[in-house]
Amino acid sequence: MKQKLLPWILVILWMALIFFLSHQPAIESSELSSGITKRVYDIIKMIAPDISLDLGSFNHIIRKLAHFGVYMILG
Repeated sequence: MKQKLLPWILVILWMALIFFLSHQPAIESSELSSGITKRVYDIIKMIAPDISLDLGSFNHIIRKLAHFGVYMILG
């Protein structure tokens, strides 16, 4: 019984996380994604300092990849 229950508990917890994050005000969501984008941007700049990235476009890509990843995990 436990073996069948655990996957469903994980699915419900993941759905609750999606629900929580989707109900954030736009300002909070933007701050969260901007912070993550800045960290990823800094890591890329350390690895490849000569690369030029537009931070606004890069933030858009990060947000889309995050949405894809979250729902891919749910699937």
